[in-house]
Amino acid sequence: MAVLGAALAFGSLRALGSRERALGVRTDIVVSEGPYSYARHPFYMGWTVALLGIALAGRSAVALALVILLGIALTRVARGEERLLREELGEPYDRYQRQAPALLGRARLPSRS
Repeated sequence: MAVLGAALAFGSLRALGSRERALGVRTDIVVSEGPYSYARHPFYMGWTVALLGIALAGRSAVALALVILLGIALTRVARGEERLLREELGEPYDRYQRQAPALLGRARLPSRS
């Protein structure tokens, strides 16, 4: 779990394509490829899964509780980021939000009508 989670987190950074976008400096386009086609927040999900794997491997109740708290905190951060992206990107981000689940699933591709 730890390795897969870390791979997801690093893969999401790679999909962003640049340090500027990863740091939130450049938010002029919606990234919906790679891990972002399956989840809007693969970086947060990846690190949460990685830390959950470590907590389970170590059989630590304290570490498990910390992972749960981290998950709650990252959910709040993600909601704030989504508000910012909706304001900055408008309809393209709204469309992406409707197509990609927040954490996990298959993207709902637009119908060809």
